[in-house]
Amino acid sequence: MTTFEALHQLPFRKLSNDEKMILREIGNFYLTKNKNSYNECCKELDKLGIKNIIFNRNVINIDLECPGLLIGSKGENIKKLKTYLIHFLNETIEINFYENKINSFLYPVDYSSNYDDLF
Repeated sequence: MTTFEALHQLPFRKLSNDEKMILREIGNFYLTKNKNSYNECCKELDKLGIKNIIFNRNVINIDLECPGLLIGSKGENIKKLKTYLIHFLNETIEINFYENKINSFLYPVDYSSNYDDLF
């Protein structure tokens, strides 16, 4: 089974203790990044839309809605997160991420809107 298939398997699998720990540390990273503002941290994590995570032999695979927010401007955010996790785990890691666009297909399109007013 490929990593992509594992990320998208149904029904959803139970997270391992390592995966739970990594998710908590991602949350702590964003809390620190937002200067301990819990509300701002939660808003940013909600925007990321993390759907699933798989940790296997120093490789973290994250399935999320907005990988651009995780990457950050010029890759700064992902570098800082990777450094933070390396320090926490005391081992080198690789972070892979996959864009999950399921919600973009889930919500119906409102064709009744009049877009003529915009032009």
